[in-house]
Amino acid sequence: MSENLKRIFASCCLLGAVNAQDPLLWMSPRANLLPSTTPIATIVNSPSVGAPFVVICDVASGPVSLLGVDIQLGFTPVMTTVIAGVTGATASIGAFNLPPGIESGLTLYGQAFVLDPTAPNGLFRASNGASTTVLDTQTGPEFDMSIHGGYTGTFEQGYRQLIAAEPDGANAISHALSPWLPGVGSSQPSYGEPIVAQVLPFDTEIQLEYRGAEDGFGSNPSEWGPSPSIADGRPFLQFRATFRASLVTGARPILTDIIVPHL
Repeated sequence: MSENLKRIFASCCLLGAVNAQDPLLWMSPRANLLPSTTPIATIVNSPSVGAPFVVICDVASGPVSLLGVDIQLGFTPVMTTVIAGVTGATASIGAFNLPPGIESGLTLYGQAFVLDPTAPNGLFRASNGASTTVLDTQTGPEFDMSIHGGYTGTFEQGYRQLIAAEPDGANAISHALSPWLPGVGSSQPSYGEPIVAQVLPFDTEIQLEYRGAEDGFGSNPSEWGPSPSIADGRPFLQFRATFRASLVTGARPILTDIIVPHL
């Protein structure tokens, strides 16, 4: 196979799931606050070579329609450019740091824009939206999603993340269940509100419920409830997730991390 054919084949594999000319953005799904904020890695893939691009982030999501493009950002006063560069023949890899004072639980939404005069609007092409959730992993036990850890559900290929099952055209609902997670500290813990890292494309939803038990076998379980506080006094905690994918777009929500503080 010639080098040109190899490049064409690679491009088709890379962009097959989206518009063949649109860039793709990946952002690390989480950033840790302690002991210091982790730089947020980004990857921009674009079929255009030598084109200026930017990655813009906001604390709210879209979509907002602008010049015929769905912008997956909220246009808040803090929306800002975090990375700028020029596309190359391979993926453009970068990273940026969060400013001081960011609180745990914040979700940061990002989108890449590549200057392209051949785009339908004559100016630019926009990538998919991506997001990163800031987590303080020292506030309590963490549900570290892994198929080998006793979780049931659908896992995103290549990542330790739970994802909604593919909608089948009539049904868009799927479920996931965690194992029993032992708490830390007191044998009669009091649980705070969870810090959740999730990716919710337009027209998707994740509903979370929690319950507690006396041991890792689920003895004397509490009722299911929308807050971990329903498990107060029980040293083991479990969650279940109900995912609703979009029947309109086929988009699927992703659950990346859950951290439950102990009060």
